[in-house]
Amino acid sequence: MNLTNKENCNIEHLVQDGIKKIKENLPPLTEDQQERLKAFDKNFLNLFKRQEGKKKSKNLKSTLMYYVTEFVDFVKTCISCANWRKEQKVQAEYDVYAFARGVEKALEEIKNKKDNLKATQSITVPDAARVACTIESVIEKAQKQQQSYSFVERENNRSKKNPKSNNREP
Repeated sequence: MNLTNKENCNIEHLVQDGIKKIKENLPPLTEDQQERLKAFDKNFLNLFKRQEGKKKSKNLKSTLMYYVTEFVDFVKTCISCANWRKEQKVQAEYDVYAFARGVEKALEEIKNKKDNLKATQSITVPDAARVACTIESVIEKAQKQQQSYSFVERENNRSKKNPKSNNREP
């Protein structure tokens, strides 16, 4: 998936902000864990710098999600080793999963926008008119069904409220 400079910048900021927030809430790290965390920062930054200077990578999404998955696993390990209360661990894990979902969702939205743009460019005017007529007919049918349902519902409610009034003989 090729990204424009604006999309690339948005994803980069999303990733950097997410990692910054997660790093603020991490327990004290060992020296080895600190080195790994620096390596993650470097990998993320290099991934986006590579996009600017060289030919754009078509597998940015898969590479980025690989790094995010590795980062999530690393953070989970750090959290599990901490002497925190259960609530703190759960909240920290929730935050890191929310970060991963946010990155994935942002990439999906970019992909969907591009797919929608391609789809709208390929729709001709008669196709658009046919789609509009179909949508209108579906809405009309739904409204008619709702009206008939409301009428039946009212009749049923009347008979339940006054069962004796319906059984009177003249």
